[in-house]
Amino acid sequence: MMGIPDLLTSASGVVRLLSATRVLSERIRRPPSAQAAWRDLLASVRGGSDVEDTIRLRALQLREIEESLGHEWRWLEMRLLELVRAGEFDDAEEVLSLPPSRSAQVAWFIFANGDIPDGYQRVGQVQFFSHRLWPEAVTSRDFIGRIPEAEFPAELDDWALEQIKPHEEEGHYVYARVEFVGPRADGMRNPWAHGRPTHEWARELVSAIVEAATFRLGGSAWKLLSGVAIYGGRISDESGTFGNWGGSWPFADPDEYDRPVARPLAEGTGEALESLEPRFAELLAEGDATVRDAVGEVRWFEATRKQTDPAQRLALHVRAFERALPTPGNERWNDAVKRYFREYWALDRFEREIFELAHQSEWVVRTYRIDELEQLEQLEQLEQWVVHDGERFTVFYADDLLTWSEPNGQNLFEEATIVDYLAAYQERAQPAPATYYRRFVLLRRFLRWVSRRERRARSIPRPRAAAQAPTRARLARTGRVPAATRRRRTS
Repeated sequence: MMGIPDLLTSASGVVRLLSATRVLSERIRRPPSAQAAWRDLLASVRGGSDVEDTIRLRALQLREIEESLGHEWRWLEMRLLELVRAGEFDDAEEVLSLPPSRSAQVAWFIFANGDIPDGYQRVGQVQFFSHRLWPEAVTSRDFIGRIPEAEFPAELDDWALEQIKPHEEEGHYVYARVEFVGPRADGMRNPWAHGRPTHEWARELVSAIVEAATFRLGGSAWKLLSGVAIYGGRISDESGTFGNWGGSWPFADPDEYDRPVARPLAEGTGEALESLEPRFAELLAEGDATVRDAVGEVRWFEATRKQTDPAQRLALHVRAFERALPTPGNERWNDAVKRYFREYWALDRFEREIFELAHQSEWVVRTYRIDELEQLEQLEQLEQWVVHDGERFTVFYADDLLTWSEPNGQNLFEEATIVDYLAAYQERAQPAPATYYRRFVLLRRFLRWVSRRERRARSIPRPRAAAQAPTRARLARTGRVPAATRRRRTS
C-alpha cells in the first residue's frame, strides 16, 4: 500500500490524494463531527493537557468544521462562551447541531483605486456602484429606478452609510453589493447551498468576477479592501425597529496599492465588467467546476506575473500552459501555444488597435452630427491598415456603412440597422468567415461605445471633473432624492 510520501512523487498520485481528501472532507462536514470535535476539546481541557498546542488544535478543528457547515464563527464563538461561562456544556453541544442562520440578505464590499464609466454595472447577483454616485444617488429610489436591472438598496440607512465607507475617504472607490436572496440567488447561487460562511462566499464571488473580467487586460488595478457589511433584515426591540447589520470594520488595506493609476475611470476594469457574460457570474455562484478551475488559472497567472525572478516566472507560465492546453503525441508546450494562441493573439492586437483608434476619434462623433460625418476629412482616419505577421487586415469602418445606409435612411445606431447591413455585406461581398467575423467584432465594439455614451446621457450623470458625488442639497433641488434625512431607527 502506497503512503503519502509515495503518492506525492507522481502527478497521478497527487490527483489520487486530492480526490481522497475531498471525499474525507465531505464526510467530516456534518453536525455530529462538530459535536465530536467539541467533546475532544472539552476532554483536552478537563484532562489538564500540558501541551497548549493540543488544546489550540482541538479548537481550530472545531472552528474549521463549523465554518465548513456555513456558520459564522465570530457569532457562534460568542454563543458558546456564554454557555460555557454558565456551565451549560450540554447546551453548547446542542448548539453545534443546529443549521446555520440564513438571515443574511446582502453583503457590501469596497474596492479601492477603481471607477465605472457608467457609474453602475450589474454582473449576475452583484451590483457595482461608483463613488461618484455614493451615497446620494445610490439611496434615491427615483434615480435607481431609472437604471435597467438595478435593485434599490433599501437597507442603506444613516447608520449603515456611516459604517460602509473606506478608512481613507479621499480617492476613487467602487461599492459592490452581493445579493443572497431573490431570483438571482436561487438554487446553488448562495452560500448556504455550498455550506460556506456568507462573508467568505461573497468575497470569493465578487473578487473572482473582477479577476476573470480583467484577465485579458493583464489584471485589474482595483484593490478589494478588508471588511464586509452583512445585512440580515430588520429587527425590533423596546427602542424601536432598525437594521440587523453584522460584519467586520473598517474597510481598509494595510498595504499600498499594487498598481495605483492616475485615472481609474480609464483603467479598464469597469468596461471589462460590462463585457463579462452574466452567465459566467451565475455559474461561478453555483460553484461550477469548469468556471472554478478557470478562475484558479487566472489567479495563477496573476501570481506568476508578480514574480520578480524572470526564470521562475517563465517556469510558472510554462506550467500553466502544460496544465491548460492539450499536447497530443510528441508535441511540446510551445507547439500547443502556437496552435491555440497565435490567431487569437493576432486578432486581439487588431481589436486593440481599433479600440484605440475609436477613442482617438471620439471627438469627431461627439462634435458633429451624423449627416456631417461623411463630409469630414478626419473620417479617413477611421479607415486604418493594421499590419502584423505579413497579414493585412483592412477596416472599412464608416465609409462602407454610410454609403450603404444613405438610400435607406436608417438610424445607424439601431441594432436592426446593423443586422441588415451585415446581411447585405455578406450577400454582396461573400467574405470568408474570418473576414466577416472581424467586421462584426468592429461594429460590436463601436455599438457598445455608442450605447455607453447614450446611457450616460439618458440615465446616469456624467463624471465630473472633480470626481465628486453631488451634494444632498443639489440633488434635493432636482427632485432626485427626498430632502428629509434618513434615520437609523423608526419607532
